[in-house]
Amino acid sequence: QDRWAPASTIEEEAPERWAPSEKPPEFVGVAQKIRTEDCCVLPLPASTLAALKAAAGESSEPYASTDDVLTARVWRALVVCRLAQLGLPISKAGTTCCLRAANVRQVLGLSKDYAGNATTDICTELPAKELLGARVGAVAGKLRAD
Repeated sequence: QDRWAPASTIEEEAPERWAPSEKPPEFVGVAQKIRTEDCCVLPLPASTLAALKAAAGESSEPYASTDDVLTARVWRALVVCRLAQLGLPISKAGTTCCLRAANVRQVLGLSKDYAGNATTDICTELPAKELLGARVGAVAGKLRAD
C-alpha cells in the first residue's frame, strides 16, 4: 500500500525500536488517538495575517512577529484538539511544549554568503491551562522571548 495506516498495536508499530529491557515512551498508548493521515494546508492571505497580528497586539504585550502570533494561535488550537481527542479536561492537562526552528546566522555573525545551515531549536513550555488562559499576544510574546 502507498498510504500510511496506523498500526493496531504497539508491537506492530516498531517492535525493534525499544530494547527488551526498555519501556516504550509514555505517549505510545495514546499515539493512535491523535495521529491521522490527513494533512491540511490553509493558505492565508497577507490581509488575514495582518488582521490576526493586529488583533493579538496591544501596547501592553511584548513585540511579536506575525509568525509568533500565528504559531501561538496554532499551538493553542492543537492543545485544545489534543485534549478533546484524549478526553482530558484542562484540569488534568500538564505542560505543553512548542518546538520551533530559529535562524542563528545574525547571532553568530555569519555572512549572507555562508552556505551551511545555521539553525537551532527553541522549546517554549507552558502549562496547558496557562497557555489556553492567556491572550494570544502574551503567548506570542513568550514565543518571541524564548
